Amino acid sequence: MAAVLSARRIGRFDIVSTLGRGAQGTVYLAHDTHLDRRVALKTLRVDRMEESARQAQTGLMLSEARIVGKLAHPNLVALFDAGEENGMPYLVFEYVEGQTLADLIRTRRTIAPLEAARLTISLLSGIEYAHTAGVFHRDIKPANIMITRDGVPRLMDFGIASRAGGASTGEQSLSGTPGYMAPEYLGGGAFTPACDLFALGMVLYEMLTGAPAIQAGSAYQTMFAMTNEAFPRPSTRNPAIDERLEAIVMQALEKHPAARFAGASAMTAALAGYANPQPAVAQSAGAGAQGTLEFVLRRMRYKSDFPVLASTISSVNNMANSEHEPTSALADNILKDVSLTNKLLRMVNTAYFQQFGGSVSTVSRAVSILGYQKVRNAALSLMLFDHLQNKAQAAELKDQVTASYFSGVLSSELVAGLGIRDAEEAFICAMFHRLGRLLATFYLHEESGEIARIAAARGIEEDAAAVEVIGISYADLGLGVARQWNFPESIVASMRPVAPRGAPAAAGRASEGSRMHALSDLSNRLAAAVSMPPGRAREALMKRLEAQYGKAFELADGQLEKILGTAARAFTEEARALGLATGTGPFVAGLHALAAATCGEAAGAQGQGASAAAIAETLLDTVPTEVALQDAPASADQRQNMLTAGIADITSTLAGEYQLNDVLRIILETMFRAIGFTRVLLCTRDPQTHSLRARLGMGAGAEAIIQRGFSVPLEGSRDVFHAAISKAVDICIEDRDAEKIRAYVPDWYRNTVSARGFVLFPVVINNKAVALIYADGDAPGMMRFANGELNLLKTLRNQAILAIRQKSAG
Repeated sequence: MAAVLSARRIGRFDIVSTLGRGAQGTVYLAHDTHLDRRVALKTLRVDRMEESARQAQTGLMLSEARIVGKLAHPNLVALFDAGEENGMPYLVFEYVEGQTLADLIRTRRTIAPLEAARLTISLLSGIEYAHTAGVFHRDIKPANIMITRDGVPRLMDFGIASRAGGASTGEQSLSGTPGYMAPEYLGGGAFTPACDLFALGMVLYEMLTGAPAIQAGSAYQTMFAMTNEAFPRPSTRNPAIDERLEAIVMQALEKHPAARFAGASAMTAALAGYANPQPAVAQSAGAGAQGTLEFVLRRMRYKSDFPVLASTISSVNNMANSEHEPTSALADNILKDVSLTNKLLRMVNTAYFQQFGGSVSTVSRAVSILGYQKVRNAALSLMLFDHLQNKAQAAELKDQVTASYFSGVLSSELVAGLGIRDAEEAFICAMFHRLGRLLATFYLHEESGEIARIAAARGIEEDAAAVEVIGISYADLGLGVARQWNFPESIVASMRPVAPRGAPAAAGRASEGSRMHALSDLSNRLAAAVSMPPGRAREALMKRLEAQYGKAFELADGQLEKILGTAARAFTEEARALGLATGTGPFVAGLHALAAATCGEAAGAQGQGASAAAIAETLLDTVPTEVALQDAPASADQRQNMLTAGIADITSTLAGEYQLNDVLRIILETMFRAIGFTRVLLCTRDPQTHSLRARLGMGAGAEAIIQRGFSVPLEGSRDVFHAAISKAVDICIEDRDAEKIRAYVPDWYRNTVSARGFVLFPVVINNKAVALIYADGDAPGMMRFANGELNLLKTLRNQAILAIRQKSAG
């Protein structure tokens, strides 16, 4: 077999690259020379078998391949061919571009419940088709499921499949992966369709929780646990999983096959009922809109206001207790909390306080009227997030409260050009624009979850889904409560939804109330873009907002993106400084991603991808243009996918508690694996040698280079390393021996590393170089990056800046 592989050809197939290796064999990307197409070729390990056993195994494999080769379904990866070359059997599969579900779970940690349900429904369609044809898969697991670039799941590797009622490959031993095997099969029973469905239930469990249901130290321990131990309910690992989906998962994982779903169609029907709910009838609040409003108001009389951030309460209490802080300082602090703001405004606008003249819409005025002690008492009376028993509800509320406050931050960025006199009132109007959604999440949590699911499943607005479920839209719920709280009419008016196609009047002609209304709507819709991943949907939203509000707000093209990034960075820095525990939901994760993309110096010289001319003028007068980072013809999409996945993983990590070294290692690994560098190193400050010294690395010879003392002087000659760290500019050298480059590559580097090309990403904070990310490679063209890859690599470096800043501040 070694002789065959050394020739890089198996049968009529030219081997292009290795896709993966496993216990059964190796999978290659190959070129079919007869049909001129790419295929995935899997060789099967039989080298350790005796000759008679090898021949029997090969014959059985080829026989089963003839059966599986007849399957054709959009959710199955087709088996094209099978053969034997120099005693080595192989299978030829359709080549599918994308990533395995196992890789997707690793990068995203968990898959959203609705998405996981839909992926499972698609896989069930393929499994039902195979079962109808009399074929079982026998090894369903995330590693055997490809997710195409269009998000379509496709089950692959029917290499150990068997025909119903017939012997399978290696029937005398168990076939499959222990952590996905059905208990009855592990106990010696026959493999049946119920075993495949059990395995798919395990896959669904893993998508929802991020880990297999059973994690044991050995295969034997895993098999024992699968047979004898109860599986932890998914919600114990991921509180976002609701009872309906959890019930489906647990039924699929019943120990006894008779208690599971009767077949793939039954499991499909259960998941379809969850993923595509029928229109609901409002039940929770009684008769229609008025019933729901009265229901919520009634609950408010017996429950404290919806939660606030505990750190905000603490800081307000400290300030109010001192009685020496100015009113403006206390007001600014209160504004950071939705619940406390609404409580103070409601209190000050009750009949008792009307003697002070008209309604009060600013927190500063409310603090003056109420007095510090009453403010303190109001803060103490609020329920804190940590006291909620439903942790999923608490996490969702944190995310929504953060989004509401961020909408106010955005209004502050936008208000300057609108001529609105009271910026504080504009902040409050934007913050309360979605009051109804917050109230529903707290007081009608189960119903709000159903509303979100219906809206996502049917592609309708949440307000329309809310009318179906609770009989009233979120907007009308918020307006009704605001009126009951005696909110000023200016705030109430700003909470009304804007007609989808309505365009606000020009700023100069519109009344202040109209401008405030438009500002609140724009701020909240712009905030919604935060939790949307980069792509067409987000771009379309930004274009719609620019088209609707561009003239009224005198916005230049692309200005909304800049405002969003600036506000995100300001908010994350302020939240960190105040110790606000904003949670780890999708909105907060999006804020961290935006902040990383526009972080500090990276938003300036580093993040702009300086042109060759700019580098020549501002960096080193004589450095040639080849030093600059430059784009090249696009390469495989897989590189960008891996970079994007790594950025998403780091973003999630930065949103919670983390170890700095862990984040930096993930950043290096993402660069190393995605681009295929020979090695990647992280250099950090060494005060004793006044240099940036390599501390962490990966790739061929990385450890040896670190031990040899790879160290970049912070002061020295005019070379490319000094240029990168002193001017905070990313630099790439394609060939260090090129005529125009040779003089700028220092001797210490040539004596330490033999790489042909390298790239430098300096990490500069407050105009001080604190670290340097170095990567190199020998392959021709490696240092020419495809369109879009540069920005992704810079974002990774910017995430390093953000991680270091956060830990330094903490």
